[in-house]
Amino acid sequence: MVENKFSLPDTPTLASGRFIQDSDELFSLDFSNFDLQIYYALDDGTGPTGTGVYFANGRVYKLIIRMDFERNLWSASIDHTPVSINQPITAVGSKLNLGSIAAAWLSLGEGDNYLLFDNYEVRAEARRELKIHAHPESRTETAATDVSFRVVAGGGEPLLYQWRKDEMAIPGATQPILSLLTVKSEDAGRYSVVVSDGIDSITSDEAVLEVVLPSPSVPPENDDPGGAINLQGASVQVSGTNIDATLEMEETDLRGMSVWWTWLAPATAEVTIDTDGSDFDTTLAVFTDSSESGLILLEADDDGGRGANSRVEFEALEETFYHIAVSGSNGASGTISLNIEQEVNLPEVDLALANLTLSPLTILAGERFEALSYELINAGTAMFDNDDSSFQVELFLSSDGIFSSSDDQRMGSTEWSGGSLEAGDRWMMAMDASSLGEIEIPANSLGEYLVFARLELASSSGQIDSTEANDYTMSGEPIMVLKGEASDNLWSDAVTVNGGWRWIEWFGFWNDSFLPWIFHTEHEWMYVAQGSTDESLWLFDLALGWLYTTSTVYPSLYGHELEAWIFYFQGTSSPREFVNLISGEFFAGDGLNP
Repeated sequence: MVENKFSLPDTPTLASGRFIQDSDELFSLDFSNFDLQIYYALDDGTGPTGTGVYFANGRVYKLIIRMDFERNLWSASIDHTPVSINQPITAVGSKLNLGSIAAAWLSLGEGDNYLLFDNYEVRAEARRELKIHAHPESRTETAATDVSFRVVAGGGEPLLYQWRKDEMAIPGATQPILSLLTVKSEDAGRYSVVVSDGIDSITSDEAVLEVVLPSPSVPPENDDPGGAINLQGASVQVSGTNIDATLEMEETDLRGMSVWWTWLAPATAEVTIDTDGSDFDTTLAVFTDSSESGLILLEADDDGGRGANSRVEFEALEETFYHIAVSGSNGASGTISLNIEQEVNLPEVDLALANLTLSPLTILAGERFEALSYELINAGTAMFDNDDSSFQVELFLSSDGIFSSSDDQRMGSTEWSGGSLEAGDRWMMAMDASSLGEIEIPANSLGEYLVFARLELASSSGQIDSTEANDYTMSGEPIMVLKGEASDNLWSDAVTVNGGWRWIEWFGFWNDSFLPWIFHTEHEWMYVAQGSTDESLWLFDLALGWLYTTSTVYPSLYGHELEAWIFYFQGTSSPREFVNLISGEFFAGDGLNP
């Protein structure tokens, strides 16, 4: 490959870059100062042949010639624009050997003519496979948006690109990225790119561009007073938008297109209405009704809130409707945050849990409780009507006496739904084993725990602040979780062998003469947890601690102390060989006598 930089004069000249073997000229590139076109000539006498590529006088160009002697081909590019592709180095069978490179010129008139070649670089390199790593991707875009297609290719440098639309070359589209600005319907079509390294070329997959017209604007549902969204309550936070809102007759006194809400005041008291949190410069107006003249402006504001937001304050009258309009200053639009706060003391509902009890207080891992009871208390000043509400009580095991729903072990939940609770009333929930459902001690729990109950609002008619219920927890008495004896029906499909030995295909040979301890031919002494089955087997390994497995996952085991799944390489013993499936670390595990 040959790279050089050259410049040309302003007077009539035919300048030539020639590639010579011995004394025979193989081919040449000619730069004509008559029509400013680049020509080439071959050693069979053909040429000069016009390339359709033009140059300008007085500029410096980067000219790259790539020659493939194995295939007798050469190609040229100027500033990454293809000039000639895959022409023969020799058309008459001359010896393929580059002897020299020469620059020549032919002056056809008077003048100060010159041709300058500089910064030559000649490299011999192995041919690299031309390959497209990432093809342009199809896309659907809205008219008037900017669109770009991209190709990622590799091979012999420099790479040349020619983008095509519907298989026709796009003039000037010779970069890895094709940019189409403010696309129109006629830009839709099939786009591809031909990538060349000067010798070979490859064509990308086609990417289809679909251009769609913008969807017609749809006004917000509360665009006019008749479509106002109804609000109620002493504390209200809602969001909306005035994008695509239209101008109604009632809005002629406002500064832009408004959207509307109607708020029913629950009491007679001062109220603050603002648009703090909106993302544009808002205006705010509040109206009252009049049977004679329609809406009457009560309060209005532009920038009385935080930043460019709006704020009004007035005394609202109980059971009165107020019409709220939010628009944008000077036609601005965006996302609206509307906030209403009225200082009133309304009766409250305050729910709480009390007197959580569980039975028994000593229980085996994996077992269920025999009884559970707790009280639900309304400590507020208003009656709680539970017709449309329900509450879920979740139970957790805590080993450190501090409640954490993310760290503690969840035992399950029970749901409460009943009648009304008057202020100060208490309601007792008592359940026996038949109705406790999923409430049980997790199988991997051993030691002393506190049981925490958390009251969570499942659904509500709006009478209670859900955050109060969700945050309320209480603890019961400490319980002790013990490990039990091995089950008599474990490995019921195992084959019995002489001397207390048993065998099953997935687990191998073991001796169960000393239950709950067993002696395994590979793992040696292991303790079997009570309640274990082929589908849920807990084993205490003297070297690795508690291990969990099943007939379908063994020889994979979960190490409770390791907090990771491990894989046992069957057949290894003294020492056994394992790999940690989380960290990828290999390790050995040795058994001991109990």
